[in-house]
Amino acid sequence: MMVFPKSALGLCSAILQGCFVLLGLYASPACAETFPQITIASREDAPPYIYMNADGQPAGLVTELVQALADEAGYSYEIQLYPWARAYYMGLNRANVFIPTLFRTPEREALFQWVGDLVPMEYFFYRKRDRSDLSIESLDGARLYRVGVLRDEVAYQFLSEQGFENIIQANSGEQLLGMLEHGRLDLVLKEKRYMHTLLTRDRRYTDRIVAAMTMPVISQDISMAFSSATDADTVERYRQALQAIRADGQYEAILRKYSVK
Repeated sequence: MMVFPKSALGLCSAILQGCFVLLGLYASPACAETFPQITIASREDAPPYIYMNADGQPAGLVTELVQALADEAGYSYEIQLYPWARAYYMGLNRANVFIPTLFRTPEREALFQWVGDLVPMEYFFYRKRDRSDLSIESLDGARLYRVGVLRDEVAYQFLSEQGFENIIQANSGEQLLGMLEHGRLDLVLKEKRYMHTLLTRDRRYTDRIVAAMTMPVISQDISMAFSSATDADTVERYRQALQAIRADGQYEAILRKYSVK
């Protein structure tokens, strides 16, 4: 287990590179009786939302927003890394677990106490630029092709529910790009900011892979939620903190840093 104390973070952000992350918030001594220990569970390997920077420190849009939220709510914190399955299990079964990157679905509605929306996520189908033979104008048109997605994420769940048969799962965004480049995939279904970051990081693909069609049907805000066993006062404090960082401009300033045209 990796632990990153607050002092090592500076003004940085949060997590990524192949599993998932937990940011544990611990109340300061002066507030120990007021604020419980909070574990913040967030996804790894999803730039620019959460990832480890070149110095091995947590960084990203979600991390910065979570830090601003925690500071507003009055908590100190440290970051701990866990596999996502364990983090999600803890969110379902333990008190004082906070997940800042969770799609709010009907199936999850009663499982968590929802704090609010964090950031909008916009999904697209992507293809190689030189695939002039590949033109899609509808979801049904995409059924004819091999579509790549990240393993077990919302895009895979969506395509499965729509009856797609040619879904190929990958363990990382880099793997998706390589499979697309070498003809093992025809399309990739992925979120816009994430793909923009991958394509600008690896210049081999910057001008070779382009958006083919937007998918507003699965584009939605990603939400933040506490485990159902968390005290209601803690949940309300975070709701108020979210309203505060929206009102004073912190939220919008952080979001603007990671905007993509």
